[in-house]
Amino acid sequence: MDSQSVPSPKLTESELQNTVFEKKALSFSNEKYLRDHPELDEMIHDFLVGVLEAKPHDLVDFAVQYFAKPAPHDDKGKTQ
Repeated sequence: MDSQSVPSPKLTESELQNTVFEKKALSFSNEKYLRDHPELDEMIHDFLVGVLEAKPHDLVDFAVQYFAKPAPHDDKGKTQ
């Protein structure tokens, strides 16, 4: 091993089990959030369509401009 390599720490069995548990809990939490917010799928879809149509050179700037726009509203004033 050369002097610039950093040995990776070994996890104990308990730490490993805890890490797996936390990963599963986070995954479950994320899945629940996505189920509770189906509008997120449409937002991402619309954004990707916008990116593919515009093909911007600066994707980060495009994203900032895209998401800074006010959300469209229907005739009843609700966000679409």
